[in-house]
Amino acid sequence: MPNVFAANPASSFAFAGSACLSSIENLLGATFVFGMRSEAEAGRALALLGLDPEDRAMRQSLLSFDAGSCLMRDHRGRVEAVQVDLVLPELRRALSTTPAIA
Repeated sequence: MPNVFAANPASSFAFAGSACLSSIENLLGATFVFGMRSEAEAGRALALLGLDPEDRAMRQSLLSFDAGSCLMRDHRGRVEAVQVDLVLPELRRALSTTPAIA
């Protein structure tokens, strides 16, 4: 499942895939897709953003994103690469989805 965060002023939620996107698309203010771990995940994430899931260069971009780098789709369907920087270390730890190293 792609690492996706979709936000709207009225609601914030994550969802499992692009199959449900058409039914909730008008409810989303923005969709953020962070780095992926596999080609399959990257393709699904691109489809979620309304981009070509077969675009090899875009899939490679998602696979190479560093922490905080993502693609953002706004409410008008525009997609751009952005960097999210959290200034407070406490906030960064609280929002982290990276598993701890054993």
